[in-house]
Order: sequence, then structure tokens, then C-alpha cells
Amino acid sequence: MLYVVVTSDTPRVIIIDEPQSFLHPGAIRKLFNIFRQQEIKHQYIVTTHSPVVIAAADPDNILMVRKEGSESVVKVIDKSEKQQMEQVLRDVGASLSDVFGADYILWVEGPTEAKCYPLILERLTDKSLFSTVFHSIVNTGDLLTKSNNRHDLAIGVYSQLTSGVALVPPAFGFLFDRENLTDEKIDDLKRRAKKSVGKDCMAFIPRMMYENYLLHPGAISHVLSEYSGETISPDSVQNWLDNNLRSDDGTYNSNYFSEQPSGEEFLGIVHGANVLNELFEKLPETPHEYKKVIHGEQLTLWLLNHAPEELKEISDFLNNTIAQWQNAERWRKFAE
Repeated sequence: MLYVVVTSDTPRVIIIDEPQSFLHPGAIRKLFNIFRQQEIKHQYIVTTHSPVVIAAADPDNILMVRKEGSESVVKVIDKSEKQQMEQVLRDVGASLSDVFGADYILWVEGPTEAKCYPLILERLTDKSLFSTVFHSIVNTGDLLTKSNNRHDLAIGVYSQLTSGVALVPPAFGFLFDRENLTDEKIDDLKRRAKKSVGKDCMAFIPRMMYENYLLHPGAISHVLSEYSGETISPDSVQNWLDNNLRSDDGTYNSNYFSEQPSGEEFLGIVHGANVLNELFEKLPETPHEYKKVIHGEQLTLWLLNHAPEELKEISDFLNNTIAQWQNAERWRKFAE
């Protein structure tokens, strides 16, 4: 497979049958990473029963072949529909397959970040993660009390999972939204994480949340137009932002800001998720729901294709943070 992919000087259609038959799950992930990094973009058609292959390939199209009576029936699977994807996973016998075969896990805020951060790194940096997978810390809200928060919870749960024999790979690091945390609070959380895990492993993105990087009128107008079926121009998005983020007296709307920004602070401290929720609900003639994971990925892809400079800050942050952790991990292994 590698010989054909690497030596071809023109795009080809490459058919791969059941690659998991002779490859370790970690090798499957590395194989598809190599495919994605080639300058010549081939079309791959892969048959598999393995959820590891589905996750590693991240295919544009999924066709499920099922036997019904004496016939084989082909069904197109919509990746955006959670129920259909759950059906695929059930049919291949999946259970927590997204972390199997990984050497390390990089824990992130949620499924949107788990999907978008690798895209940003792949497109805007030369960072190679290979067998490190991004996995979201989800559904922690129900577990929180006044005496803890999701940062402590994430570290605590991880420490318990890895204190004995476990199938969970080692944590490479934890990437969280900054939200309204002070620098002092962030430093305190980092110290506690290091004490619990034994290494520097927690970082916070420069802006309040990842959605703050997606507030681009061109990206929003494109995604919202496709989703709503209406023609919504970038100017109409910009006008909505101008008219709604500020109150009549010129101050910033407290629905989107916990404190009054000044100049360049605007994109750093606005509540990006609230802005997108309101935009999708109120800008089109017919209200629509902002679906964080689906639309977050679509906005990210538009920016990567049309305005990659808008993601430079988060790209540089991810690249530098992961490079520091990788170097520390190399030194740790060398010392051992």
C-alpha cells in the first residue's frame, strides 16, 4: 500500500480490503495519517468491519452494506446524524473504539475541539501526531458540585483510571477553554494537575472558548445559508454583530460579555457560543438551532479553506503547546 501511495506521481483510486486484518490498531492510525500527508491526493475506497479503521480514516462518505434476506443492501450513512453513526458502531461491535490503539490521548474540552483541533494542526502546521488521539471530556456537568470543577474532575478521573492496570492510554495533556479564569486560577490548576499526574499536562487556549475563533462573517454566512436554505450575506452577519453585541448606550451587551472589553480584547472575552446560538436563532427568517459539533466543524473547514489566518493564533498555540509536551515526553523516556 505504501509503495503505491508514495511512488505514484498522479492521483489514483486505491482500494483497500480489511486493512485491520494484519495491522495493529496503532499501525492503522499511523497508516491513514501517512495517506493524508501525501502531496498527491488519491481516492481511497476501504472495506472494513473495524470501528478503528472508520475512526482513523475519517471518511467523506460511509456506505453500509447489510444482508437483508438473500440480498445485500447498500445504505448511505449521514455522519452528522448521531443515530445513524450509532447504528454503524453497533453493527461492527464498537465500544470506546476511538481510543483503542492509541499511544496517548490528548484530552480536550468537548467533541467540537476533538474534531477541529486535529484539522487545524494537519492543515496549518507540520505537527505529526500519529498515534496520539484527541478525545473530549464530555458529560461532566452532571458530576460537578460546588466543591469541584471539571478541571479537577478530569484529572481525578484520569488518575484513578491509570492508577492500576487499565486499557486507557496515558494522557498526553489536557486542553481547556480559558472561560473567565484568572491567570492566578490557571496557574493554580496547572500546579495541581502537575502534582496529580507527575508532569506539566494542562493548558488553556488564549481566548474564552474555541467558538471565539469562529466568529467570522464570511464563515457564518456560508454555513448558515446552507443550513437555513436562505441567502445570508457576510454583511448581514456583520450588521447583526454590530447591532447586538453593543447596547444602546454604547457598552457591550452583558449577554455576551462578563466584563467590558477594550480594543483587541473583544474576540478574547466574548461568549462565542452564546453569539453563535443567537445568530442561528434570530438572523434567518426561520429560527434554526446551532449544532455545536456539526456547525463548529463546518465553520472551521471554511476558515481553513478561505481565511486560515483567522486560525493562526489557535494554530500556533496548539503547535507550541504540543511541541513542549512532546519534548518533555521524549526526555522522560530517555531518562527511563
